[in-house]
Amino acid sequence: MQLILSPSKQIKITHHNHVVGTKPVFDSNAKYLLSKLLAMDIEAITKHLKVSSQLAIHAKQLAYHLCDGSAERGMAIDSFSGVAFKAFHNLGNLSELSREFAQSHLLIGSGAYGLLHSNDLICEYRLDFESTIIDDYRASVLSITNYWKPIVTPLLIEIAKNDDSIVLNLASKETTDSLDMSILRNSGVNFIDVRFLHHGPKGLRMLPSVELKKMRGSFARFFVDNRCCSIDELKCFGMGNFETVEFVDNELIFVR
Repeated sequence: MQLILSPSKQIKITHHNHVVGTKPVFDSNAKYLLSKLLAMDIEAITKHLKVSSQLAIHAKQLAYHLCDGSAERGMAIDSFSGVAFKAFHNLGNLSELSREFAQSHLLIGSGAYGLLHSNDLICEYRLDFESTIIDDYRASVLSITNYWKPIVTPLLIEIAKNDDSIVLNLASKETTDSLDMSILRNSGVNFIDVRFLHHGPKGLRMLPSVELKKMRGSFARFFVDNRCCSIDELKCFGMGNFETVEFVDNELIFVR
C-alpha cells in the first residue's frame, strides 16, 4: 500500500544525522526545469509562477543554487514545512521503524522533482504543478503538470505493482492532475481517494482548507506509525472526531 501527499510551498531544509538520504529518481529533471526557470527574467517568472516580484527574485536565486550544485539538501519528509507536514511532525519524532516504512510506502508529489520518496534529498525551490515555464529551445510555454504526467504516471504504477497495487490518494487536485488517471486506473492499480467531510448547511462538504491539510498530515502519520496494510486498519484513524467512516467506490470517506 502506497500513500501519496502533496508538497508544500514552504520548504525549510532539515538534516537528520542518523539516516542516510536518497537521491530523487528525477533529480536531473529538476535541474532541467529549474535551468529553464533560471533563463527567464523576473517579469516572466512573476507571470508564469503567479507570484510577486519579490518571490520571483527568490525563486530565481533558488534555481541558481540548485543548478550550480551549491544548494543545501535535506530529506523531503523533514524539509517540507507546510500545514500538512507540521501536523505530521507535531505527533512526535518518527521512530526508526516508522521512517523505514515511510521510505517504502509514502510518496510526495513535487513540481520540481515529480515524485519523491520520503528520504529523498531535495533542495529548496519554488515551482508548483500549476506553474508554467518558458522553454526557449522550443520557443513555447511548458506546463509543469503536462511535463510530469507521462513521466510520473508509469513510475507510480511500477511502485504500486511492486507492492500490493493500492495507492491512497491524500494529494490535492493540483498534484493529482499531474497523473494520467486514465492510464493509472486501467493499469490495475487500485487508486483510492481519502476524503474528510463534514455536515454543513447545504449537506456534506469538504473540510476547510487548513483543517483538511492538517487531517491529511495526521492521517499520513497514522498510516506510517501503524504500518497500515489494509482498509480496515485505516478505518481506525481516530483523530478529527469523525462519526462515520465508509469505503465506497474507491473512496475512503470520513464524516463528522
